Amino acid sequence: MKGGWSGGGGGAAGRPGTRRAGPAPDFEPAGELVRRLLGRGGAPAQRRVAQIWAEAVGEENARNARPRSLRGGRLVVTTSSPIWAHALQMMAAEIVARLNRLLGEELVREAVFRTAGWEALDDGGVGKGGSAAAAPGPPGTARRRLTEEEEAAVAAVRAQACDETLGERIAAAMRAALETRPR
Repeated sequence: MKGGWSGGGGGAAGRPGTRRAGPAPDFEPAGELVRRLLGRGGAPAQRRVAQIWAEAVGEENARNARPRSLRGGRLVVTTSSPIWAHALQMMAAEIVARLNRLLGEELVREAVFRTAGWEALDDGGVGKGGSAAAAPGPPGTARRRLTEEEEAAVAAVRAQACDETLGERIAAAMRAALETRPR
């Protein structure tokens, strides 16, 4: 019967399973609902940010920080260690500007970096399980000279940054963390 709806309770005569005449209740087809919700800046905006993330922050940073959610213009990014969270948080304004420039619109209003504690995706170097994954010591902790290997890791990360200022800030944060870490 066209235009009717078979419901579980209360058809035309109040009997279960009977049809009633008239339009269907106000149900929205699932496909239309998904398209409508996604059109409001949900998953497509997050997907767009994820697609340009490495270009916006540089390969090394992208290996150590992953965008997790974007709601109301607030981008939450998880990082491999507290050092990465701190260094990237210091660069948040620049990263937001780069993201929006690459996106071609102002989708990201602010970026927040949080430690997730996962290991970096690369096999060697800083951010992987040990060397720079520990948080810097408390204030007043004695500083030490970096080993040649640590200096090389800091230099490698600095060289991978997408611009000089970003590289310098990340290198400074890494160096400060490593200097307070016991050998």
